[in-house]
Amino acid sequence: LEQRCTFALWFWFLWVVIEDMTDLLTEDTSSRERTSTFEFITPTPIDKPDEDGERGTGYNYECDTILDNYEIPIYEKQLHIAAPFSYQVAGHDPFLKAHGGLLCKPFVPRELWFYLEIAKTYQHYLSLVADFQGCVEFTTEQIREFAAAVNQFDSKESKKEKYITPWAEKVHQGHLQRMSSPKSSAGRHRYLVLTDMTAQCKWPCVMDLKMGQRAHGDDATEKKVRSQTLKSKQTTSYATGLRICGCQGYSAEKEEFWQLHKYEGRKITQETLPLAFFKFFHNDVRLRKDVIARFVEEFEKIKKVIECKEFRFYSTSLLLVYDGASQEPLVYVKMIDFAHTFAAEGKPIDDGYLLGLNNLLDLCHGLLNDEISQS
Repeated sequence: LEQRCTFALWFWFLWVVIEDMTDLLTEDTSSRERTSTFEFITPTPIDKPDEDGERGTGYNYECDTILDNYEIPIYEKQLHIAAPFSYQVAGHDPFLKAHGGLLCKPFVPRELWFYLEIAKTYQHYLSLVADFQGCVEFTTEQIREFAAAVNQFDSKESKKEKYITPWAEKVHQGHLQRMSSPKSSAGRHRYLVLTDMTAQCKWPCVMDLKMGQRAHGDDATEKKVRSQTLKSKQTTSYATGLRICGCQGYSAEKEEFWQLHKYEGRKITQETLPLAFFKFFHNDVRLRKDVIARFVEEFEKIKKVIECKEFRFYSTSLLLVYDGASQEPLVYVKMIDFAHTFAAEGKPIDDGYLLGLNNLLDLCHGLLNDEISQS
């Protein structure tokens, strides 16, 4: 009888311990899910291929002659590539992180043309874009070496020194595959040297926000026009002029990042778009209204310049960055991605960009006035 009682006591004890551990694990898992996913979006695999099967723009940039009458500015200082740019949340091609608060972005002729044009004629745009420092070229061997460095990073890494966003990891691994192929072209590869807006942030919160209703430029293939038009109508772009291509937020409660990639961004609806912005500006402790107010100031500046209607911006983005760890509102907003930007030249201007800015301002005012919440 004594042995039976002892056995029953041990059995009860083990049952209680297992039950408590299960509760803790469940609580921890659900907690992680709250900070790493959007409750109103069904998770989508990040390795999902593009529906149109076409990578990038569908346009052969090597045939672009827009820079024929321009002198290519060279970055003259010594440039040391530190690592892959680990906070990239969107884009087809990987960026490189350089020492000195700089990053290197793959060269596109029309984007360089835009930077040169505003430096020469439209200086009122300069404060609204990332500082362009010049161009640099790397050999194929150097690019392969840079690409291989991605294997030293992990999107599941808790230490920030080795952390990389899942999207950056995806595009860098894809780039490494392409560069490892015998078919990868030899020669030199040109990059734009730009200021890294995350360099001053301890815990950078980043959002790539696609602006406008039309995502294709005049240079797009027919296939790309069809796919981009369909994508616009199937996402928030057409109705609002806004689409979240990717973002990374910060939980002050857990001191960790959460992410949303472009395939999940496409699932956001006009109704749930305000909730996505609420989550981006909420750190699991409080809504960062101080940050939102600073963003509103920057958006108003951009709106005034866009209203000049000097360029036709297609498939461009606003990059929103703020430091999730800073008690003060450390905020950066820049216009980015000018691969499909054209001079107005008397042609009608697509007002989709202004539509997006107006809706963005309305969303921010709604957050400031407590008109939007998670409930």
